[in-house]
Amino acid sequence: MAMISDEATDPPALGRILEALLFATGEPLSLGRLAAVLKEFDAEAIRQALDVLRATCDREQRSYALEEVGGGYRLLTRSGYAEYVGRLERVASQERLSPAALETLAIIAFKQPVIKAEVDAIRGVKSDGTIQSLLRRRLVRVAGRAEVLGRPLLYGTTRQFLDQFGLKSLEDLPSLEEAILRIEAAEAEALGAERVEVTPVELDGGDLAAEDDLLTRELPEAAVFRRDPDAETAAPPEEVAPPELDPEGLLATHEPGPAGAEEPDGARSDAPPSPA
Repeated sequence: MAMISDEATDPPALGRILEALLFATGEPLSLGRLAAVLKEFDAEAIRQALDVLRATCDREQRSYALEEVGGGYRLLTRSGYAEYVGRLERVASQERLSPAALETLAIIAFKQPVIKAEVDAIRGVKSDGTIQSLLRRRLVRVAGRAEVLGRPLLYGTTRQFLDQFGLKSLEDLPSLEEAILRIEAAEAEALGAERVEVTPVELDGGDLAAEDDLLTRELPEAAVFRRDPDAETAAPPEEVAPPELDPEGLLATHEPGPAGAEEPDGARSDAPPSPA
């Protein structure tokens, strides 16, 4: 709750302290809880100060009154201003929920009672502001505390949630898949996106030209290659090893041997062929 500066140096009176506490909370404050907060005052002094505050509100005809409801004390708007307060609530309820609020509300509706940490884990972002907005719209309520370390608050939906969405009970909730589709539709509408219908292209198995044209249009910078079926079946050419050359043999002078002698393999003869 927003605070304003106070130039007064004297400590505030007990009645003003109680009024500030009652304004700061939206739930009844019991006498025991007030005594636990205001330890410098005894319970009887707090009770008397509450009676004085109630009489002051009535005497000055303030728009609110101090009432004892739900086992505690609470400041409530007088019935004469109900019409104007109702207008404010109707305007707030007519405001469209943001995609984040719809997403958070759906998680709470399907997971309730659920703690904020679980909502944050599912959404992947913090949900403090969104949950507070849903609480102000009375679409979400505090359903208790979880029996875990720290005892965090549990959240659930309200009767107003059912009324606003036209549900008789939580059993009338749509399936999770349908809820996801509604959230996605709301997000698309909020972003001004248009849904595009995609028509599948049917290609004839033998119409390679149409397939090549489709690939060319889809990837304009890519080259389209065709495979030659004959090249796939043809045997690869045999690799021929190059002859081994002996540098020393090339430089050596060849001397012919005796007639009739066989030259060794690979020997080179420079003599002209003998006549037959």
